Amino acid sequence: MACNEGYGKHVVLLLHDAETYFDYISDAYPEEGEFGGSISMFIPDYYAHIVVLAEMNSPIESTIAHELLHCLLRHLDLPLWLNEGVTQLAEQEVAGGVRLGMTKELATKHRRWWNCDTIQEFWNGAAFSAPDDRQELSYSLAETLTSRLMQQFPDSCTEFVKTATATDAGESALWNTCRTSLSQRVSECFGNQDWSPRPEKWPEQDEKT
Repeated sequence: MACNEGYGKHVVLLLHDAETYFDYISDAYPEEGEFGGSISMFIPDYYAHIVVLAEMNSPIESTIAHELLHCLLRHLDLPLWLNEGVTQLAEQEVAGGVRLGMTKELATKHRRWWNCDTIQEFWNGAAFSAPDDRQELSYSLAETLTSRLMQQFPDSCTEFVKTATATDAGESALWNTCRTSLSQRVSECFGNQDWSPRPEKWPEQDEKT
């Protein structure tokens, strides 16, 4: 799935204070709005590169691995939930990243928040940069859904990732490759509802990784 083509070496900027880091990445966000925090970002514009808020004497290998994996998937038009899900699982394999898991407390938060309306912010990617619990819940759900897909459809999942597009959150690609729907996948976690993506109701969003 990965593509290592480019102009040269991958560039990583390690910035050692928060003010400099957030000033640098501010151009990647809209001028107005409130957004969740971050400690790293893959910026695909111009010469694609990675920016990391690096605390002194703190290990950053898994953070760099995470963003490098985003870089290697940038040729695909992935929905953000799948991009993050694949990247989190791969990060855990190559750099020992911490798995979010689905604890009892976290599962309770999920069930309290997600419904057929709020799940649209997950499908269109907006919740991943939200300044509240939605950010944590989105990364957790992305990891869970992607992990289950890979376990249940090991022979089809690679083709699904290669053909999924952000325009419908990967719905058509999932049906074409695995003969299942996103609503069915989420129903396994949170019970039967219509969890389907509804792109016609989405505002335009800028993807952030």
